[in-house]
Amino acid sequence: MKYILLSTFLVISLSFTCTGQTGNTDSVSSKIRNGIWLTPVSRYNTTINGLAVGLLAGAIMDAEELYVNGVNLEASPLSVIGGTIVLVGSFISPITTDLKKTYSPHKNKNLDFFPYFIDSASKIQSIKINGLSISTGLPIINELNGMAINGIYSGVEIMNGLEITGLINYHYTFNGALLAGFRNKTTRGRGIQIALFNSCLECNAVQIGLINRIGKRVTPLINFSLKKNNSE
Repeated sequence: MKYILLSTFLVISLSFTCTGQTGNTDSVSSKIRNGIWLTPVSRYNTTINGLAVGLLAGAIMDAEELYVNGVNLEASPLSVIGGTIVLVGSFISPITTDLKKTYSPHKNKNLDFFPYFIDSASKIQSIKINGLSISTGLPIINELNGMAINGIYSGVEIMNGLEITGLINYHYTFNGALLAGFRNKTTRGRGIQIALFNSCLECNAVQIGLINRIGKRVTPLINFSLKKNNSE
């Protein structure tokens, strides 16, 4: 809890300052927008210091990068469809058994709606939010530092801080606290997971829920581990 409060304070403080350069500036011009700006961004790699509002916090067309320092508000029209697909997969297999199978949307050519554990995706884009993100439920973000509130589903690759989601959290790594109405599923992490079903391949974490899994150990109600690698 101390980590969560400290990280939230730091990232909200950053929302009033510029974080400097964006990543790839060779082929696409970069812009810094202070105040309120619409997303997704299309022409420039963009850093928004303030409030980002739109259908999706992302970069399309010529742009490859979006950094938001402050508050991100998004209402994705795909949230219901995407959330339903992931929810069906979670009902089919709430706690998986094959630790060797991983999922990466950029490495696996087969359409796989039911990933076992999430692999670190190759960086086709760089979408990063420092601060507060509120979404209807389908954020496609590489890294989020601070606090996230999602209506249906969250697929943030790296989550640092506090996240509250109506149904499902899917992350490669997390540091902090994940709260979901149905399921938390991560590959690595540190902190606490609270949901009906919790699963993590390699975690230093406490899990509270109906069924909980860390590595190969599955327990009801509560589970915890202080080991660095629970898959061995």
